[in-house]
Amino acid sequence: VAEDGEDEDAGHGDGDLGHARIVDVPDQTRRDIIVSIVPEDATEKRSQALCVPFDRVYPKMRLRSSYLTKYVGKRLLVRVIGWDDDARYPNAHVIKVLGDMGDMLTETTCILHRHGIDYCEFSQVTLAELPGASYRLENEVAAAEASPREDFRSRFVVSIDPPGCTDVDDAFHVRVLDDDVFELGIHIADVTHFLQPGTALDEEALFRSTTVYLVDRRLDMLPSRISE
Repeated sequence: VAEDGEDEDAGHGDGDLGHARIVDVPDQTRRDIIVSIVPEDATEKRSQALCVPFDRVYPKMRLRSSYLTKYVGKRLLVRVIGWDDDARYPNAHVIKVLGDMGDMLTETTCILHRHGIDYCEFSQVTLAELPGASYRLENEVAAAEASPREDFRSRFVVSIDPPGCTDVDDAFHVRVLDDDVFELGIHIADVTHFLQPGTALDEEALFRSTTVYLVDRRLDMLPSRISE
């Protein structure tokens, strides 16, 4: 969109850039940002200090608080509350103290937050949709015998997951069909058997999209009751 009073065809020669103006911001979703306070900027006598974002894509921020010295050396989750017209930095306030800088758990939490990975526990609404204590695998086997699924229990099927793995969901079998012909069967656990479209469990799996493996733990896409 051309600036008011300007010719839309003007200024479009070689090397020139067009002009535009913002007419609307349809998505004003606020995203909380992880920062750390600049130590020398936080003193007992000051009520504001400069903060450096964990993700350098964001600008530095001015944090206003009566507890600045307590926040030194911490990773803070803050929210931008405004940006004065004559200010160099936006203003923010603390939402949560994540932990000490340099601590592995704290730094891991920061990385997960930066990439939008959900590291919270599953909600009670989601867990309530899991198979109950009365669930028995034998009932599933009996139902499978009457289903259109092919029965491979007569094959020698082995898992490819390493020893100690709790989510055994991949397997294969090999069968000789002829002198130089082999059948390779790939077996993947069908966890969608437990997911009904539109349920809280289905929506949670859609949001998480995948299981995330960290050095010290695993963030499951689905609760352990149906993923292990």
